[in-house]
Amino acid sequence: MKLSVGSSTTMPSRHSISFGDFQLLPSQRLLLKRGMPVEVGSRALDVLIALTERVGEVVSNRDLVRRVWHDVVVDESCLRVHISALRKALACTETDVSYIANIPGRGYSFVASVFTAPSSRFGSELSPGFSMGTLPPALPRMVGRDETIESLMNQINTQRFLTICGIGGIGKTTVAVAVANRLAADFNGNLVFLDLSVISDPGLFLGTLASTLGVQSLGNDRLQDVLCFLQDKRMLLLLDSCDHVIDSVTVVAERIHALAGQVHILVTSREPLRAEGECTHRLGALEAPADGVGLTAAAALEFSAIRLFVDRAVHSVDDYVLEDVDVPVIADICRKLDAMPLALELVAGQVSVFGIRGVADLLNHRLSLCWAGRRNASPRHQTLNALFDWSFNSLSATEAMVLRRLAVLPGTFSLEVAVRLLRGEADETVALEAIGHLVTKSLILAERAGQHRSYRLPHTLRAYALEKSSRSGEAEVTMERHVLPSIASTSSVVHTAFAMKR
Repeated sequence: MKLSVGSSTTMPSRHSISFGDFQLLPSQRLLLKRGMPVEVGSRALDVLIALTERVGEVVSNRDLVRRVWHDVVVDESCLRVHISALRKALACTETDVSYIANIPGRGYSFVASVFTAPSSRFGSELSPGFSMGTLPPALPRMVGRDETIESLMNQINTQRFLTICGIGGIGKTTVAVAVANRLAADFNGNLVFLDLSVISDPGLFLGTLASTLGVQSLGNDRLQDVLCFLQDKRMLLLLDSCDHVIDSVTVVAERIHALAGQVHILVTSREPLRAEGECTHRLGALEAPADGVGLTAAAALEFSAIRLFVDRAVHSVDDYVLEDVDVPVIADICRKLDAMPLALELVAGQVSVFGIRGVADLLNHRLSLCWAGRRNASPRHQTLNALFDWSFNSLSATEAMVLRRLAVLPGTFSLEVAVRLLRGEADETVALEAIGHLVTKSLILAERAGQHRSYRLPHTLRAYALEKSSRSGEAEVTMERHVLPSIASTSSVVHTAFAMKR
């Protein structure tokens, strides 16, 4: 059956509608679950708004079609498709609640109890109302970052727009949260924190920001509404984990920086936004000794990587005490993990199971990318495998291929070696462009070697990429097709996906 329907003049509600774990903001066209955006199509959202405006009533198919499709001729099956999508989006496995009832032959009814409240007034004082807008507390004990935090505090105060870059697991979020917490008094508590890792669709970023700020959208230009709201506000906006929505964040952050002169923006991302007015800080690894031979335990603890490892090992084995004899072993562990804080924490957590020397032996032969960290950490920070999945899955096909191919190279390599290795897979221009992108995204490390640069993959990331390459058979093929005298010693690496020796 097809229906031809007339136009509707119903204005969107300026109230927020709460039911169960959900909050519906009709004017902002946003559905939240426990403060997090729920992905739902535009038509399905229109259906939900129409039903919640007449809670407990039966809304006929004809009325719903008229409301959602206006003067378009549609088949009623379209309505059923969007009702099904809505039910899926509103599914609650914990309570098995059903919010939308089908009344055979009549239509649909929203059958849950709702609480309606006025949305935040446009231009009102800042009042982040959702959990994602609440700044997490700083870690009670941080290792090796005090000078960096002080420097970044000064930089965000003077420059207003700062991006902290670096490879996943290096501690960008930890440092940014510490900076924001220490600056809280300077901003009279007006701090907004957005963990953008929970948003999978870049199109949701602006709506999420608006809802967190409490901005009531009055027209079709939501960005302009946000800018009008912020133009006389003094606040610190922390946008965390922007990698997969970086284009959307760049546009919005650039405009806020230009037009809201009292808003300070702190961003964390693997790569710079490349926005007008942005300054960047590439967060480096912790400090580790070149080798631990001859170092006493007291001297070794002057190095932040060793201090962090020992601190976390003590949490794993509460009676552990660093002794001189352990220093060279732990120093070697820190180097193999590139002094990356997350990797150090995950590996130190295994000391209670394998002991210091057992952990070191495993790293020499097989790095487990699945060793678990803190249960309350974000999913991507609970294992190294999850961390690298987060980065790898956002790469282009060419970038992912280049990373896998270069994983067969142990230690450092030159651009010439990399291009020769990739010959047959990508021409020189494409290869160099991909390598440049991977360096920018902190997945290949560029290090000064005299007057030139050398390159290498971090050991942990190399183990991950080599495993992917080996499982697909690419590693063997790459070595067979590209036998280079300078990398002949890598043949043994190909047979061990997690080899960690230099």
